[in-house]
Amino acid sequence: MWTRVRRSWQLYVLLAPVLAYFAVFKYWPMYGVQIAFRDYRPDAGFLGSSWVGFKHFARFFNSFQFWDVFTNTVLLALFNLAIVFPVPILLALLVNQLPSERFKRFTQTVLYAPTFISTVVVVGMLYVFLAPRTGLVNNVIVLLGGEPIFFMGEAEWFRPVYVASSLWQEAGFQMVVYLAALAGVDPSLHEAAKMDGASRRQRDREGRRGDGVGRLRGPARPDRAQADGRDLPDRARPLPEGPVVDTHRPAYHFMPPANWMNEPHAAFHHDGLHHLFYQRNPYAPRWDRIRWGHAVSTDLVDWRHLPDALTPEDVKIAPDGVWSGSASVDADGNPVLFFTAGNGGKQSIGLARSADLVHWTAEPVLDAPDGHTEFRDPFVWKDRERWFMLVGAEHEQGGTALLYSSGDLTAWTFEGPFAVGDAERLPETGIMWELPLLLPLGDSGKHVFMVSPWWRGESPHWLTYAWYWIGVWDPTSMTWTPDHPDPRHFDYGAHFTGATGTVDAKGRTLVWSIAQDRRTDAEQEAAGWAHNAGLPLELTLGDDGDQRIAPVAELAVLRGPAFTGEVSGDLLEVYLEADLAADARIELQVRRSPDGAEATTLFYDAARQSFGTGDRQGPLALENGRLRLRVFVDRSMVEAYADERRSITTRSYPTRPDALGVTLVTHGTTTVRELTAWPLRPAIFETIETLETRG
Repeated sequence: MWTRVRRSWQLYVLLAPVLAYFAVFKYWPMYGVQIAFRDYRPDAGFLGSSWVGFKHFARFFNSFQFWDVFTNTVLLALFNLAIVFPVPILLALLVNQLPSERFKRFTQTVLYAPTFISTVVVVGMLYVFLAPRTGLVNNVIVLLGGEPIFFMGEAEWFRPVYVASSLWQEAGFQMVVYLAALAGVDPSLHEAAKMDGASRRQRDREGRRGDGVGRLRGPARPDRAQADGRDLPDRARPLPEGPVVDTHRPAYHFMPPANWMNEPHAAFHHDGLHHLFYQRNPYAPRWDRIRWGHAVSTDLVDWRHLPDALTPEDVKIAPDGVWSGSASVDADGNPVLFFTAGNGGKQSIGLARSADLVHWTAEPVLDAPDGHTEFRDPFVWKDRERWFMLVGAEHEQGGTALLYSSGDLTAWTFEGPFAVGDAERLPETGIMWELPLLLPLGDSGKHVFMVSPWWRGESPHWLTYAWYWIGVWDPTSMTWTPDHPDPRHFDYGAHFTGATGTVDAKGRTLVWSIAQDRRTDAEQEAAGWAHNAGLPLELTLGDDGDQRIAPVAELAVLRGPAFTGEVSGDLLEVYLEADLAADARIELQVRRSPDGAEATTLFYDAARQSFGTGDRQGPLALENGRLRLRVFVDRSMVEAYADERRSITTRSYPTRPDALGVTLVTHGTTTVRELTAWPLRPAIFETIETLETRG
């Protein structure tokens, strides 16, 4: 036992004040209970006073006031049970349904505040408010034509005043207790019950009771607390996914515990850990005063969230938000961060350093040049003995990335536009480029240059495209020479944008994206989260001079045993290999209801050489008519990769809990060579305070 005590002595030190409190204020006063059984004299003390047994009890029971006191006590207890007990429950139910988080917090504060007022002060307030001539209540009664009431002097008003004042003082505290209990009810039960036709009253009654009106039905899935058959230690249990978790929230895609997420960025690999930063608002599922979240992983699958790295409160040059950026290394090989500082209408670039890679100190390094109001998302890399920076900006022709160079990371020289778009000829490429990205494609000597287009105001192309060029970067002449003049569409879905990347310790070129959920503000508020990262991808160069796209190999650890019968579920990986004739068409339907009324369809049309989903599609020529398709289903997320040449990132929001099926439909001559599917486990998300606790 003493070994365990020595090992956890810090916990016992923390526990000591609590034990002392109960000993001094709870247990020691019990010594004075004996005063009821003695003829107590202060000069003699407890032990010196005479023992009289039940003498005082007998005198009280025989007193003429006993029945009045007893009756009042019972009636007040009944009134408390009938009024003071249920009202906080009703208040908690009502407050829990308020749609506005701000108004909800205000209401909780107003109702909870009286708890902190002492009973003596409450009685004084009653005397003031209920005074016969000057009290507020009696003034209102007289104003309405009534007669003043001596509330504090007439016996019949004692019980109503006592109960009402108790309710006002105590209801707020009890309400908070019940709200905490309501927060523990799994909202997926309510969602499933709603789908099954339960009324709001039924959902409230059964959901609070805990057995649910309706539940999601589906096949058994690998348990969240298991990975490849290995039980995970208690510390590896996933952290709660936020105050509200709906049935569409992805389970193995990277995302914060709750609320708003924007682009992942500034990825780097250091000391055996993958670091990933991301735009977030930890307080609500909406864009507001954005900061840098920070997470680490050993395998790109399971993640541990660290404290926020850069916040508007700590970064003085960014009071309106710390926006996207990148990571590089200094002359000693230490990671450094570059970020966009939002300050009113001004955007500038900052640099952050850290001794422990958890706590960061920021400084300004670069202001926007004259004539550029849009100036953000620095991407910095080291090439030989110099550092280079791309910053997204606008140009009179369209979007552009401005190129800078530096010999020390702090003094930067403008070298000119790295590349310039043509918004008039290609309006879908935007009037400004965000998140410019330049990454090598292995040791091929080629680079991929990617941008996310931006527009002022509404655009049909908004948050839809990510464009790329393959080409040659020459650090000596500081020139970029693309292999093709027009950009190529990276992903044919409507939910891939904001690409960012790095080269890891294995030399792999890795890319992340933000997968827009495209739900309304009200839907995001109700769900408690907005957006998530796409799967981490590895980019390489193919024999045809174009890039190849593949989800990282580490994702295989999510797999359970392959299905041997019917495939069903909302956490899946599917691999399809098929030969198609020139006129064939093949469709893979996921999240399909049994009657086919709901489904998300991915298709390849050989006649049109088109790969797509819904009304979105793009060109894809197969080699020898063979299609190799990998599909990942993660509740509302659906990602598909065809021949490692083109991808589709889309969303699926079925309204039915039985929309879990997978169906293959073929038209024309088609030979299916392989169709394998695996159930996938959820990723594990923890929270830690320092890298030393990564264990």
